[in-house]
Amino acid sequence: MLGAPRLLLCAAALLGSATVCVGQPVPLATDWDATFEAAKQRNVPVLFLLGRDGKTPWTAWFENPKLANYLADRVLVIVGHRGGGHAPAKHRDPKTGEEVERCPVYPQLTCSVHKRFYDEKAGYFDYEELPAGFLLRPDGKQAAAGVAALSAKALQQKIEEVQFALGEGVFASEIARLERGLAKGDAYLAKGKFKAARKIYEKPLKKRLKAHLERIVRGRLEALDEAANEAIEAARDLPPKKRHETLKRIARELKGRAPEERARRVLAEVEGGS
Repeated sequence: MLGAPRLLLCAAALLGSATVCVGQPVPLATDWDATFEAAKQRNVPVLFLLGRDGKTPWTAWFENPKLANYLADRVLVIVGHRGGGHAPAKHRDPKTGEEVERCPVYPQLTCSVHKRFYDEKAGYFDYEELPAGFLLRPDGKQAAAGVAALSAKALQQKIEEVQFALGEGVFASEIARLERGLAKGDAYLAKGKFKAARKIYEKPLKKRLKAHLERIVRGRLEALDEAANEAIEAARDLPPKKRHETLKRIARELKGRAPEERARRVLAEVEGGS
């Protein structure tokens, strides 16, 4: 069985629940539509690989730490592998203690996943024999063929060419860097420290952000507002003094955002009616 490379980054891969973290192998997609939706959001290519047992040159790519990190950073990867030549291997989940099946060739996947991609998608692509590889645009259209035969350097060059044609993309390392910066805000928000969380979340907006990165930040601020609104409603049931202090604090800490107005409205409502 071929081993899996260890990554040097940690970032949301945006493939459903898939996450790229330290010590994990190159992320491989488990959902076709979700992969292309993520590619659209990030404006990056999708690397689609078709193989069969004994014909998987990309396992060597994945074992090359430098190339593996590059692929994890710059593209989304889908593998379609013809079934029948190998059997799933059973592993014990260290967290649950339950036995789970994993593919011996692609330990990131179950065999049913790579077989499904081969069975459902291989027929839409033009190739003479396996292995075959394609770089696809975020809209699913082919940008380059024949990539399975490329060297590591040539593959990177081809990816760069496709990315240049697409325009500005958002790489996994950029998402990871942003997420690391936002994590402290998440911790503050979990404790109900709205002012501190807001300061962390708004800091990246002071600089020019790529559109997808800005959407991530705006999403955090929306979560902040939602949490504040929940706190405002919960404050209705607090003792009068505590309720007053809580609503005034939320209005003060979220000045200029929607919860400020809501906190003041609820405060006037409950105190005006008492």
